[in-house]
Amino acid sequence: MSDYLFLDNKTTVIADHRMNNETVKKLWNSFTLTTGEICFEKGEDFSFRLGNTPLPMLSEGKDYVLKVDENGAAIAGKDYGGLMRGFMSLLMKIEPDEDTLKIKSVLEESDYKIHNRMIHICVFPENDLVFMKKVIRYAALCQYTHVVIEFWGMLQFDCLKELAWPQAFTKAQARELVDLCRELGME
Repeated sequence: MSDYLFLDNKTTVIADHRMNNETVKKLWNSFTLTTGEICFEKGEDFSFRLGNTPLPMLSEGKDYVLKVDENGAAIAGKDYGGLMRGFMSLLMKIEPDEDTLKIKSVLEESDYKIHNRMIHICVFPENDLVFMKKVIRYAALCQYTHVVIEFWGMLQFDCLKELAWPQAFTKAQARELVDLCRELGME
């Protein structure tokens, strides 16, 4: 019996269909040191299962519960945001070990003292789209629940173009940032 779950290069999970997005796949690939690929099969809402570990029971008042053992990993969330925060916690537990990756066995429940954890991000002329996406991903890893993006003249308007810097974000780029927040389970 092992205290670790060992990961294959290609991992198939049964999970909430909303997790099957490019952001989650890129995060998995990054945290597996670009050696891992994750594939999704549709599962129950607010759940994630890798291997044969059964879904743990979510205690009242908790955001998520994460269980890892030698048979797999399972996460149950109170909502999609809770599920994603549990997933972020799982990602941060991945460890390299010679030619493989492993995760130490654990049973973890969220234990937030503050339930609405918010970050306010100001967009300035020196910030580009790539930088903003990095900040949003970092906020998700830090378990934030809400993101406020304030553009400070960095959003192009149709009616008064002079209200924005020349390098201001388009509406489509702003939508990308909002969609990224939602993919990561943040409002």
